Amino acid sequence: MNLKNDRDDIKQSGSGIGIKGVIFDVDGVLLDSLSIWHNLGARYLISKGKMPKEGLNDILFSMSMEQGAAYLHTHYLPDMTQDSILEGIQGMLRDFYYEEVQAKPGMNAFLTELKTYGIRITAATSSPR
Repeated sequence: MNLKNDRDDIKQSGSGIGIKGVIFDVDGVLLDSLSIWHNLGARYLISKGKMPKEGLNDILFSMSMEQGAAYLHTHYLPDMTQDSILEGIQGMLRDFYYEEVQAKPGMNAFLTELKTYGIRITAATSSPR
């Protein structure tokens, strides 16, 4: 993010030319949250006392959460149901977003500046609710 160039665009929008509104992606743009998505499966397994094999995150990356829970059930946690694994993963995500995640550096100031110029802001995500 180049705040100087962005500020120039913002100033133009105040005169009726330029930005009227902004839609931000949440993960990796507003929030420094990509780390949880890159190691969620391994992090969950470790919380259950299991050591993940090398490459697990690459395997899980393209899967939905439901598919990932099924994979973990089949390969690591046969004594747990897929639903309980999914609930555990969702709980880990909830805790991360409530307790750990931080805004990306400079984002709070940037959003405040957008608000100052009356630019509408919204956020979007493909992440589970």
